[in-house]
Amino acid sequence: MPTTVVRRKVVKERRLCAADIEIGLVDHLGERGANIFVPNVSFGLFDDRHEADLVQLTRSHKMFEYEIKCSAADIHKDTLKQGGRGHALHRFISELWFVVPQDLANNPEIPKHAGILAYAIGVRGSLVFRAIKAPKLNRNRVKLSQDIIMKFLRLGCFRIWTLKKHLQSKRGGSLYVEPRIKGRAKQRRR
Repeated sequence: MPTTVVRRKVVKERRLCAADIEIGLVDHLGERGANIFVPNVSFGLFDDRHEADLVQLTRSHKMFEYEIKCSAADIHKDTLKQGGRGHALHRFISELWFVVPQDLANNPEIPKHAGILAYAIGVRGSLVFRAIKAPKLNRNRVKLSQDIIMKFLRLGCFRIWTLKKHLQSKRGGSLYVEPRIKGRAKQRRR
């Protein structure tokens, strides 16, 4: 399977965190056309028991889940999900991918149904991804309704505004807005 080099430079001195890998992964996967990515998906789309690090919605309305793992301990923690049954596939998800460091690509605790996408730092300091194993297609996947697709898009927009608020507070600027009072007449603009 082909190797893709992501042009994003990574500082070699510090250890990669999940956010670094997530950004590099979206750069890597985004080259394939018009895909929509939403990080940290749980409430609003899935039930309370399912959480995904990154979900991709393709043009053909298929959802792919990416679990980003930085260490063997992180992979092991995933086996404890679902009461010890490991990482189950949600009915909306077509494929599950585990995104792991190159040296953990053969970890036996990665679910058998998951594809493996390994990452490493290339010679020029770029993040490099390589597909090691293809995932098994979820045969229990349901066709996504327009309602589910709209929920997914709303969740993505919600993530944008949450991030903007976070960045604003980091800059030290915070504007207080009074909550709208129910029953109050709308003011006319002049």
